[in-house]
Amino acid sequence: MAIGTEPGARPPEADGIPAGPGILSGPAGRDCLRRALSDGPEVIAECRDLTRRALRDWFGPDGDPERIPVADALLLVSEVVTNARTHGGAPYEIRLDRAGRTLRVRVSDTSPVPPRAHGPHRPDRASGHGLFLLRRLATRWGSVPRGSGGKTVWFEVEVPPMEVARAEAVPLPEAVPLPETASPGKPAPPLEAVPPPGSAPPTEAVPAPPEPVPPGTDAPSLSGTGPAGGS
Repeated sequence: MAIGTEPGARPPEADGIPAGPGILSGPAGRDCLRRALSDGPEVIAECRDLTRRALRDWFGPDGDPERIPVADALLLVSEVVTNARTHGGAPYEIRLDRAGRTLRVRVSDTSPVPPRAHGPHRPDRASGHGLFLLRRLATRWGSVPRGSGGKTVWFEVEVPPMEVARAEAVPLPEAVPLPETASPGKPAPPLEAVPPPGSAPPTEAVPAPPEPVPPGTDAPSLSGTGPAGGS
């Protein structure tokens, strides 16, 4: 099924930022960076490096690649550029925009065919995860045709401040206390005896039978009774 521009999304040319190479000046709080691409296996690393530098420049410490939102953005750049090389003809331009805390990435290629899923997603496959990751990680994404032929696949990722990300983090479950162990100067707790494998289960002790009485000898008296035949 073809994936089109999602509802409410704007095409790349509708945000009022002029076109041109390098970092461009736009409205207050906005930045734009675009670069022409030459097709080749190195284009994926080139786009990732460009995005990594832009995130650092625009968001400062919040743009650290070790943070999950930033790592997600870099992963999606790799997936979209790879998809353009594999299914979209040839990628010829990448454009990055910052609007507040939002990063928008646009990759243009020479094929007018919008991205489509080739059957259900299969996690065990080595490739074919691009659209699945876009749906899972991007805030918004879509595909729009280019007037001169080809298309632009774009996505947005929010880069929140680190303080907000920490406040929204899911609390970890409470730690389960470990069994008591010995410490220096403190004896270890006694261990419960465990029978060896294959041994019979323990039974209660049975008292030994009384010794036999020799003939002609009076039997020992029982508790609370006198000799046999006594009154």
